[in-house]
Amino acid sequence: MKYNYNLIFLFYLIKSICNKNILRLLANEGEYEFYGNFKDGKADGKGTVIYKNGDRFEGNFKNGLRDGKGKYYYNNGNIYEGEFKEGKIEGKGTILYKDGEKYKGGFRDNLRDGKGKYYYKNGDRYEGDWRKGKKEGKGIYYWKDGDKFQGYFENDKKGEYGIYYYKNGEKYEGSLKDGERDGKGIYYWADGDRYEGDFKNGKRNGKGVYYWNDGERSMGDYINDKEVGLHVTLSPSGHILENFYE
Repeated sequence: MKYNYNLIFLFYLIKSICNKNILRLLANEGEYEFYGNFKDGKADGKGTVIYKNGDRFEGNFKNGLRDGKGKYYYNNGNIYEGEFKEGKIEGKGTILYKDGEKYKGGFRDNLRDGKGKYYYKNGDRYEGDWRKGKKEGKGIYYWKDGDKFQGYFENDKKGEYGIYYYKNGEKYEGSLKDGERDGKGIYYWADGDRYEGDFKNGKRNGKGVYYWNDGERSMGDYINDKEVGLHVTLSPSGHILENFYE
């Protein structure tokens, strides 16, 4: 039996318009089914879209595109709720990932961008700047155990400078490499002692000065957190003591 597919399509098109829903084609999104309001033959106002891949959007449309506030259900279990602009996720919003993680903040061109907070499933969280979906700029990373890092991020990683705050009251402020203490920095102990000098691979390496909380200080070289060579110690009263470490 032969069918006149043009007549069948016209029948369903007229039926859909009468019911305020229509089956349309978008070149960049494929086939979808729309339920809602129209203006000049395009989706406009409140509506719901069911895409061929199983995704679903509920929210506002303008000139045939998602625009304004809405909620997008991905077929992989992720859910986004927030603002859209010209068909893209843009503005403020929240995305809940199927693994339990969450991001709340700014978006641009479908990516995390601007100020935002990311909650990891292990209990950690990040608050700060984002650019093109990655941590970029100033931010604070909180570990669930109470430690935190405040500083700069580049390409989703800690940058070249920052401050580590440890739950035991200790603190490091200075240069970093791959997230480790590296370069010039200051390490503060909870009892008031501090070290100012060179670091490498997370440890005291190079020249530095150790200050005790009673005012005494010692100057010399370090290798892997240990004193080496000649160290000169100056007491608060001005006495000088020399020690040699192998």
